[in-house]
Amino acid sequence: MRTMVEIGLLIFVGSAGAGCASLPLPQDQVEHYEASVARARQMGAFRLQADQGHRGALGMSQSKEHLLLADDEMAVARDMAEHGDTRSVLLLGRAQSDVDLAIALACEQATRQRSSTPADRQPDRRPPTLALCQEWRSR
Repeated sequence: MRTMVEIGLLIFVGSAGAGCASLPLPQDQVEHYEASVARARQMGAFRLQADQGHRGALGMSQSKEHLLLADDEMAVARDMAEHGDTRSVLLLGRAQSDVDLAIALACEQATRQRSSTPADRQPDRRPPTLALCQEWRSR
């Protein structure tokens, strides 16, 4: 009987130790996330001011809120991966979705601002955000 208790204890300790092992996040997904965040920065999504009537819950632009949320989700995903939690990949996917949504919201805001600009102000020149949005949509 004593050996059964010892075996059970060894199995319990072994499985607890395995739960703390580090689990790497898929490198291609991490690189895609980081490239998307870089694109959002390039588009100016972090610097956008909230439009009247298009303000997020925290009072800032919706695109900036989703980018901040994505950063938080990615930090938690990395922490979860360090502790061997397989759900970290799911949280990485949520972070990617929030970055994609932030980019789409930034494009929408740029389009709204462009349509509210008088036509006599450089009609042939597109703001850089709109040019990047069109490039992003075509991929």
